Amino acid sequence: MNGLFRWARGPSQRLARHVAAAGGALLVACATAHQSLVLSPVGPISGGREGLFGGEGYLRVHTATETRDSGGITFYPHTSYVVYNSEGRRVIGVQNHVGLQDQKPMTVPLPQGRYVVYAQAEGYGRVTVPIAIAASRTTVVFLEGKGLPEASELPEAEVVRLPDGRPVGRRAMLPAPPKKP
Repeated sequence: MNGLFRWARGPSQRLARHVAAAGGALLVACATAHQSLVLSPVGPISGGREGLFGGEGYLRVHTATETRDSGGITFYPHTSYVVYNSEGRRVIGVQNHVGLQDQKPMTVPLPQGRYVVYAQAEGYGRVTVPIAIAASRTTVVFLEGKGLPEASELPEAEVVRLPDGRPVGRRAMLPAPPKKP
């Protein structure tokens, strides 16, 4: 560190070192604060039958909303999100509303499989949600409002929650990975 502060002598050198250390700690703290919250995997809600429509399922994500004014009328369109496959490749970016006056999240078709959603959650910023898509079923993720409406009817073990307790969705029932021989 002496090489960095050759210009500083005596007490001012110590001050410069403290300022540099404090600045570094602040940078680390800011970077840590922007890390994405990772939730447990969310799977499809009940209903539908396996195997219909060639193995395609659906995803609907109730992301945080934005406030938009259109001629004196306020609308709350959902924010966009991105879906990646299990290999880390981007599959789709979803605008999540048709126009600025559209307040419903979009339902998008996806081949059955495992994915990761990166989206904005109300009160948490960017979150990471692993999801499972099953044929003929809809996986619904709630990242705004009060959360999953039917959560009170489900066993607690089947509900994925945000740290504040809001229910995000139904826990994905994923098969255990194969054991290595």
